[in-house]
Amino acid sequence: MTSKGEQTRNTILDVSYALFAEKGFKQVTMKDVCEVTGMSRGGLYSHFSGTAQLFEALLERITEKESMDFFGEMKKGMSATDILNGALLLMEDEMNHPEESLSMAMYEYAETVDCGVMKHFTEINEDKWTELIRYGIARGEFQNVDVDEIVNVILYSYQGIRMWSRIIPMNPDNFHSIVSHIKRQLTGSGKEGWERKQNREQKTELETEKEKKAMMELLKQFNRKNNCEACEELGQNRNKAVLYVHGKGGNAEEAEHYMELFPECDVYGLDYRTDLPWETNLEVESVVNDLSGRYRHIILIANSIGAFYSINANIGEKIERAFFISPMVNMEKLILSMMTWAKVSEADLQREKNIRTEFGEDLSWEYLCYVREHPVSWRVSTDILYGSEDHLQDQETVRNFAEKTGASLTVMKGGEHWFHTEEQVAFLDRWLEAKTGTVRD
Repeated sequence: MTSKGEQTRNTILDVSYALFAEKGFKQVTMKDVCEVTGMSRGGLYSHFSGTAQLFEALLERITEKESMDFFGEMKKGMSATDILNGALLLMEDEMNHPEESLSMAMYEYAETVDCGVMKHFTEINEDKWTELIRYGIARGEFQNVDVDEIVNVILYSYQGIRMWSRIIPMNPDNFHSIVSHIKRQLTGSGKEGWERKQNREQKTELETEKEKKAMMELLKQFNRKNNCEACEELGQNRNKAVLYVHGKGGNAEEAEHYMELFPECDVYGLDYRTDLPWETNLEVESVVNDLSGRYRHIILIANSIGAFYSINANIGEKIERAFFISPMVNMEKLILSMMTWAKVSEADLQREKNIRTEFGEDLSWEYLCYVREHPVSWRVSTDILYGSEDHLQDQETVRNFAEKTGASLTVMKGGEHWFHTEEQVAFLDRWLEAKTGTVRD
């Protein structure tokens, strides 16, 4: 359990990050920190002797966490490509948000206080990336590159852009280009993407349009019949299928968005006919069973409550990999929260069985009992995307689920439960590209 002193120290570090990112190192004073924390000078100085010590502690915490993430994932035997893609995704996101970067503050600190400390942190990052690349080469996932050379490219292009972008506006396409270059150097994925592009360009526009219409017709048939009779024709030519399970208020047509992101797969969307988990899980299970008879590999993409339905569908052995977007992973906690909002006690709900709330949700005693009787159990290789501003499922709940199931978790700063804005959708797409190694034109 974290002591009160440690909690206070962590709070100081949290608010100081924003100050240093906004003002740099030189312009931040201990008075500024007192103002944003509400602490007295004596209280603040009992933790840090000055801004230099405070900034060093902040860097230490950031570097330690990043290193633990890298080495922890390697220790678990995770794919080096997955670790790389996740790191590059975060790098690109940070490049796109220079206002949240400490690069300028780090430069000013090194210039005015101690460049030796910066050298120390640079060495830590060099060791981290060096170990990851050697790990990937040993596993046969990375090409036999000059490790020192590629580490220098990663570190100095990353820090250089973050600092330079604070001075002049830069085109975000440049950030994506640099990240893609690093990925190609290590994995060689760029060549495969170029070959797929050449093959696609050889098709006529008419052929492409016919294929698209045929795919959409089969998708509609699949959703109408709620089985995979429509898969048969496509399943003869490919061995990978993607099943998309939408969230509340969504529909199967959303699956079309993922076709370009999974060019080697047949993509299907499921329109479930009920919101009751003991019925919807049977629908999901039936579809997956039929798909498994047509395809060797099945990938699941589930959004919001669609993830909950999928987790409870007894399909784990048939799913090769899953991608959850804003997943509902603890329905009991959500129901209890809604009961609190509606000022409904368990005794009230048990007596009434069903209660309609003022905010439009139905509370069901049967539903609450079901989720309690069917605890979450999930053993599929899973990647989770979560928005920091998701107000339906808190981050701690999702992080606990990720740790319990061995899933990777990516948090988009400012992201919401529903990834719908242009920026959020672009982040989602980059996340999937990073996780799958897809290189789009």
